[in-house]
Amino acid sequence: MDPFERLKESFVLTAGDQLVPGASYYKAGAVACLLPNEAFAQDFLKANDDDLRILGMGAPEFIPVGDPWALMRRAAGEGLAGLQGVDPEQPDTFMFMVRVEEAGSDLPTVLASPEMDGIIECLTRTGTKRLSHAELLHWYRYDILDHGSARWGVQCPFRHWEQGDALYELATDGLVVLLASVPLMGDWNSPDGAFAFFTSAEEALH
Repeated sequence: MDPFERLKESFVLTAGDQLVPGASYYKAGAVACLLPNEAFAQDFLKANDDDLRILGMGAPEFIPVGDPWALMRRAAGEGLAGLQGVDPEQPDTFMFMVRVEEAGSDLPTVLASPEMDGIIECLTRTGTKRLSHAELLHWYRYDILDHGSARWGVQCPFRHWEQGDALYELATDGLVVLLASVPLMGDWNSPDGAFAFFTSAEEALH
């Protein structure tokens, strides 16, 4: 079955007026939680009602996905980076992306269902397309995604730092150490590397 047709028939977890964030191996940020059908959604709520209420977002519910592209835009606006199925039998992952020429867009423009051959099934404004990974970038708008990560993340890098507190950097013989690989910067990292800042000496030593 086409992944986007299956997505249309799925449900998404909500609480209050927001989508419930979930964790995923997709590292760009938190994801919206997909439920494959209404029966699974009802059972999931019964089994996890107390845990969901602890989030303090309001009464947990589920709503039909309907328009996947509209759901992507809503989820991105709420600081989420993708959609993830919570059913182990149907762990679909959908990533929020943009075309290369749209880098820096406020919201994602491509909903991607990854495949192993480098060709990606994508949903765009004008319908489904098969695009190569070279034509796409992951949607990394950290000014939007960081709001969700700061609220729900357990490893937020500046969680225990207050404005004005000391920051630490790595240095040797009077030289500052630059890191070549910086996940936050991705393809936009400087060829010279980037400074790494730490909120405590212990974090820097670690």
